[in-house]
This record gives sequence, C-alpha cells and structure tokens, in this order.
Amino acid sequence: MKKFGLALEVVDTHGESPVDLLKSGDIQVGAVPPEGIIKRIESEKSDIQIIAGNTGKLILDIIARPQFTKFSDLKGAVFGTINADGGTLYQFQEIAHRNGLGPDDYRVNRLGGAPARWKALQAGTIDVALQPPPLNYMAEDAGFNNLGHSYDFIPEYQYGIFAADMGWAQSNGDTLTAFLRGLMETAKFTYDPANKDDVVSIAVNLIGLEKRYAERGWQEFHDRRPLPLDLGVNMAGMRKVLEIMIHAGQLPSDTKIDPAKYIRGDFLANAQSF
Repeated sequence: MKKFGLALEVVDTHGESPVDLLKSGDIQVGAVPPEGIIKRIESEKSDIQIIAGNTGKLILDIIARPQFTKFSDLKGAVFGTINADGGTLYQFQEIAHRNGLGPDDYRVNRLGGAPARWKALQAGTIDVALQPPPLNYMAEDAGFNNLGHSYDFIPEYQYGIFAADMGWAQSNGDTLTAFLRGLMETAKFTYDPANKDDVVSIAVNLIGLEKRYAERGWQEFHDRRPLPLDLGVNMAGMRKVLEIMIHAGQLPSDTKIDPAKYIRGDFLANAQSF
C-alpha cells in the first residue's frame, strides 16, 4: 500500500462483529462476510455498503475431529464459526441441511477466524469447522477428517467482501480508491507465478507456516482464483448468499433477491479505471 501513499493498521476483531466496528468508526474499511452487511441494511437502513468483492468463491474444507467420519456423526457436535454475522455459519448450515442435519442437531461456538478455529479443533473445544488452505492440509496431516469441499455443495457464493461506511467513504474517496487499487495490485502480484517464492516466503515469515503448506496453499489459490483480479463482486454468488439467508430465517421470506441493493460500485469503478 506504500506505493499508493497509504499506511494501514490491520485490526483483529477477535470474533467481534466487524459491522459494529464499521458503524462505530473503529475501522474504516472491513474485509468481512456479506451477510452482516445485508442484515444491517435490511434491519436499520445502514449507511454501510459493499464496495468491492474479496473472496468470490468458497475455498473451505469441512474439517472434523478424528472421531467424526461422516456427517451423520455430527449430531450433538460443536461447530466453530467466525462470528454471529454469517460467513461460515450460514454456509455450514446449508451444507449440513443438504446432509440431513438441522440447526438443532449441533451447537455453535463463535470464536473468530480460521487460525482460532484450528486451535480450538486441536484443543477439542469444537468438533468441526470450515477451514481454508493451508490449514486444511495441516489438519489432515494431523489426523483430522476432511468431510468434503464446501464448493462442491455450494459452487457459487460470495464468501467475503470489502465494506465501508458511506459517510467516511464519501469524505475520503481518493483514499478509498487508492486502497482498492492497492488491493488489485496485491492480487495480481499474489497470483503471478513469477512471484510464488516471494508470496510463500511472506506466508512462512509472517504467518509462521511450514514452507510445504504455504506452497500448497499458493497453488490452490492460484488454480481456483477465489479473489478476482478486478475485485468484482460475484453477483451469482451474492444471489446465493441471499437465498441461503432467507432459507436460514435470517431474512424475511418475501425479501427481494436484489444484490445491487447492497453494493456501492463507484469507488471500485474509479479504481479499475486507472
């Protein structure tokens, strides 16, 4: 981001709702699941809007402790999710439903992102969680069971988005445009095979991954391309988000499935025009 004159502070929400942090002004831009933004707009007519796509496809595996070998074993299990605003929670509910489990068949522990879920799986405080590469590989090598790929159950899903409060965004349009340009440059750099060794090195040094896992993770992200180079929103994936939220009772049954209602696209369009 230095190339675009920006200095970022990255905030770990520790399971707290990022939508609340956006509303309070504690953060200005959030990389968040879309469900919380949708719920807030529907319930409060919020000024927080989706400004760009982040992860436009699911790239998570269903990782369970060794004693759980199939979905029917998960009755009474504890599922670990990031927070109450959706994301992995609604995805798991949909996947579990397709495998014969209702919401009363398991308990939910809201405890934060994928690293926190991995620690909880190892500690035995949760039994199952959706985990991304390379944590899924690490879990398999440690004897945990992989019950399937989320994208096999839900091929189209807008998993992550970038959101901002429009009051701040409109007063800081140049800053926001520069931020989005920086993200596009980052995606381009990350996917470029010429930069693979650098990206792997960053993952090893910054996150503490073993090199073999970082290399496998890079390859899967390169092949599946969950983050679009132009940060565009997967509209089919957004429609699926709305359908699943309605099915889960998180939105009224008569909610119009209109993804554009939640998206403010002019900041991204400005960034893409450079």
